[in-house]
Amino acid sequence: MRTRLHELPAAISEPIGKTDAQIVITHVGRDSDGLPKARIALTRGDLLLAADVVRLDRDPDRRRLIRAALKEEESRLAEAASEGDGEGSNGDGSGGGDDGRPEQPETSSVESVPVPLTSAEIERALLRAGEALRAVGTPPGEKRSHTSLTVDEAQDHGGEAQSTEAPAQRPDIVIRNDLAEFADQAQGVLLALPGNGTYKRARMLVRVVREEAPKITGLTRPPGAPVIEPMNVAHLRDRLARSARWFALREEGLRLAIPPKWVSETLLARGEWPFLRLEGVIETPTLRPDGTILDTPGYDPATGFLYEANAEFPHVPEEPTEEEVQAAMQELLEPFSEFPFVAQSDRSAAMAAVLTLVGRSAIDGPTPLFAIRATTPGTGKGLLASTISLIATGREPTLFAVSREDEEVRKRLLTIGLEGTRCVLLDNVEGALGSPALAAALTAREITDRVLGTNRLVTVPMEAVWLTTGNNITFRGDLGRRVLPIDLDPNVEFPEDRTFRRQDLSRWVRQERPRLVVAALTLLRAFYAAGCPDHGQSRFGSFEGWDSVIRAALVWLGLEDPAVGRHRVRTESDTDLETLGAVLDAWWRAFGSEPQTLARAIESAFAVGGDEDLAAALAGLDTKGDGRRPRARTVGDRFRRWKGRITGGLVLETMEKKEHGAALWRVARVGTGGGVRESGESDSFYSAFQQS
Repeated sequence: MRTRLHELPAAISEPIGKTDAQIVITHVGRDSDGLPKARIALTRGDLLLAADVVRLDRDPDRRRLIRAALKEEESRLAEAASEGDGEGSNGDGSGGGDDGRPEQPETSSVESVPVPLTSAEIERALLRAGEALRAVGTPPGEKRSHTSLTVDEAQDHGGEAQSTEAPAQRPDIVIRNDLAEFADQAQGVLLALPGNGTYKRARMLVRVVREEAPKITGLTRPPGAPVIEPMNVAHLRDRLARSARWFALREEGLRLAIPPKWVSETLLARGEWPFLRLEGVIETPTLRPDGTILDTPGYDPATGFLYEANAEFPHVPEEPTEEEVQAAMQELLEPFSEFPFVAQSDRSAAMAAVLTLVGRSAIDGPTPLFAIRATTPGTGKGLLASTISLIATGREPTLFAVSREDEEVRKRLLTIGLEGTRCVLLDNVEGALGSPALAAALTAREITDRVLGTNRLVTVPMEAVWLTTGNNITFRGDLGRRVLPIDLDPNVEFPEDRTFRRQDLSRWVRQERPRLVVAALTLLRAFYAAGCPDHGQSRFGSFEGWDSVIRAALVWLGLEDPAVGRHRVRTESDTDLETLGAVLDAWWRAFGSEPQTLARAIESAFAVGGDEDLAAALAGLDTKGDGRRPRARTVGDRFRRWKGRITGGLVLETMEKKEHGAALWRVARVGTGGGVRESGESDSFYSAFQQS
């Protein structure tokens, strides 16, 4: 009696090779050990060739026995068909013998001799059966055999929500030696993986990690902060393994395999991919360049940001009313109400720091360094920096250890750019802060350097907002003009003994953060709805994008101009400017506007009865000299850097004509320049500014 295919229970079926055979798998329950068992049937056309109820697991011996049994059964059937043996049943209609073997097909129903199945085809059938059995699940109390988390579990563990969850039906890939075509296929299945979490940035494939981020000397990240990390071969092989089932062709047939290392290496080396471009990861709603609010979690194609909200934020009004704007301004000023700001411009600068972080993606170009300074320890500098970062990001800022070695600074700067860090704090700076690498990064849209431990050059965007704290900080070189001060002065001997209305400000900020973020976005949204009016003052050079959004918004809102304090930094903190002023003044009194070579000027200053003021000023330019007579080459290097800079109405110039091949230098008088000016208290300045 023939057993028809349609008489089998509902089954999973799959064709085998180029034959008309197929494997049919039907789950029929669990065995005595609680493991799933299934009916595996080999069929050809409408006939059942062989069937058995088996428990298939990862035990290679068990799989070998099953494969051998099925192969033996198929070979016996093929041999019987070729000999024309017509016996197919026991004659009792049972379809099976006394020994429990499956019913044999009636050869008269087979129009042609069956094509024997190869070992590879049977192996493929067994693999398919194993997948079906594993899909049944495991009995209660048994651990899962895989280690991947569901999306909800990943979020509970602080992991990547769009992680590497494998699709329910993974495609099969047979490993072959056609490198380009095979790499394309691997890339295709990776792209098809839902929420694959693979992005491109700085001509690298990257992923987003949190707790797993590597430790970097000199950088301390807040726990759980998102970090953009370049993918290596191991990362990519893991993603590929979750995207498809991989098979290797062996002499005995197809065998399960892992993605080849060379496929990952090929994909990583391509340099161009169809993956999403990742500009950064944010956990707070932000302002897009067109003034709209990015408040929908997920990837935002307009900005390239991945938004993974770390709180529930209320709706931001699209066109805020005057009452909503006034209420938002009072709400955002509230956390800063008990800080002892020196002037209203300092309070406005603290507000500017929050708005800069919240609206960073709308700012075209770099942002200034916010320097929180005080005269006395315990004033609240660190608390103010923490408050700014907590409001805007929900986390403490990343701590950046200041180093005297510029090479170390450059390594950390590259890491900041690679990882997409949002807020960075140079904490407790002592004395003068000056770093050519830091100064260059503050005015750069991107930086280029070598990846640590390699010879590979990468170019990364610089989107971080920088804060620094310290007592009486001064700034060397070009760093001073990149600074926006936030000065504090408690006017008491022991500021740490003060009492406050809110004893735990950080806790309060964490609780009220959604409301404070919406207040900041409401102010920026209102500014854009008003057409982004200009503030009418001279621009903050190198930070024009920030100037036209953040500074202009605060002035439009009626707050003090946050850039007023820049004059304070220039006159009090630029030690390089003081040195230049001393040299120009002494040179002018010694030579007037008469050109001199450096050798002749040094000889004149250090001769017996020479100009002591000029000698002291020139000696201070050669910090590595003997402290007495400076080297002309060192003085020349400083002069070339200062050429054309005006200080105290004097400017250093070089003449076109040379004397015996040596450059001629002179000091000339010029008119003083304009710019933003500041009186002692910025309230009086603000009143004058409003009347002008």
